Amino acid sequence: MDTLDGKACVVLGAQPREAGKTVESCSFLDGWRPRWVSVLLVAALAVVGAAAWTMLRLHPSLDQRTSQPTLFDYQAGQFGQWSQIQSARASQVEIVTTPARSGYPETARFIVAPGDYTNKGKTAERAEVMASITESGTPSEGDTQWYGWSSFFPTGTYVDAPNGWLIFTQWHQSGDAGVPNIDLSLSKTDPVQAILSVSGQSLAPQSITPTWRNEWWLGVLPLNQWVDFTVGITWSADPAVGHIAVKMNGVQVADAPAATLYAGMSAYLKQGIYRKASAQTHTIYHTGTRRGPTEASVRL
Repeated sequence: MDTLDGKACVVLGAQPREAGKTVESCSFLDGWRPRWVSVLLVAALAVVGAAAWTMLRLHPSLDQRTSQPTLFDYQAGQFGQWSQIQSARASQVEIVTTPARSGYPETARFIVAPGDYTNKGKTAERAEVMASITESGTPSEGDTQWYGWSSFFPTGTYVDAPNGWLIFTQWHQSGDAGVPNIDLSLSKTDPVQAILSVSGQSLAPQSITPTWRNEWWLGVLPLNQWVDFTVGITWSADPAVGHIAVKMNGVQVADAPAATLYAGMSAYLKQGIYRKASAQTHTIYHTGTRRGPTEASVRL
């Protein structure tokens, strides 16, 4: 019990003080209030504290959700959340409202038609948005990041056989040469499947091919409906340290050690369509894209 101007003062949670020592402030109670008030107050706080602990124990993700994600989710109605748009024509990349995933009224539509070349090339066509290395969190050795978003692939989506390819989300290395560290692409099979490719460690000097690479087929890709993707990455050029995890619609489809960086490089996020030149027109929609420190922080 402390004293303030001759009145009794209960300091909850404090260590015992010397008798008669004066404190600068009194938290709740004055000496004129009955002792039973302090007893009830302590009991009430105990009940509230126990309830809060039970809630966190039963729902551990609640505290993780306080970690705010970095949003690239298109909900601003324009592409200002991204550093750059890469397309041959302005109409290839637009914000639309149909189709719209529940909770996300704004959707990014990406269209690639024959001849939509960029970077002065004639072998690949694209319509992508790009986040800078800084906006992507400057992925570095030992860092862990989580990404979440939803994609919509219209009925009839397919990739040309035998040599076609189409990437719809990628983490590109900070250097110009070589294949991306991580990409999600479409298979040339019917029905179409999602494929995860991861490359890292280093790039061979002559061939510019990765010294570590692996590929996972993630299963049949549902068409004409929203597909939620969750990707967890531990960044490292060492496959014994790096890790990749992917969920589609909440189902774990990849979870493995991986070399996710090239030594001495970082990476940055790109999303849209990047494909081998084709005679067909592809349309893909994305929404809700975000980056965060935990899986719970990027949940849609």
